[in-house]
Amino acid sequence: MINILMDRRIEGHTNLLLNLQPINFSQVADTYYFALDNSFRHGDESEEKVILNIKRLLECWLDAVKNLGSSEVSYLPFDFSDQYIGCIRVEGVDANNLSVSYGSTRKFEGSSFRPSQCKQFVLDPSDYDSTTNSFILKRSSFIRNIKSSIKRIF
Repeated sequence: MINILMDRRIEGHTNLLLNLQPINFSQVADTYYFALDNSFRHGDESEEKVILNIKRLLECWLDAVKNLGSSEVSYLPFDFSDQYIGCIRVEGVDANNLSVSYGSTRKFEGSSFRPSQCKQFVLDPSDYDSTTNSFILKRSSFIRNIKSSIKRIF
């Protein structure tokens, strides 16, 4: 199971949580760059914008996973930090299964990449540094988990 949770009591820093339960891994991230993203609602840094931008990001993940073919890889950005971007690596194993891991890249930094531009987050395998082992997850479970996360945040 994959969960993304937002703690609305905390503003901007360490308030977004990703859980990859099959490997007992959690990553805490900031929503700071979601607020600063001027490609979406330019000049607005409100909590509403942050929430809508997270929703857009997760919808981008859904599109990527739904369209991922066998042996194709997609990198799903999550943790927009000053020195790197943390991301989920998803590889299509077959029509029903995905290989999932978490890692990061220094090809982009949180300040140089906008969360609303998720579809432009393209990495070469050499740009990705894995933090976790990979695990197999049903594509339908990934999609269901992300949709549930959107509902919880929104």
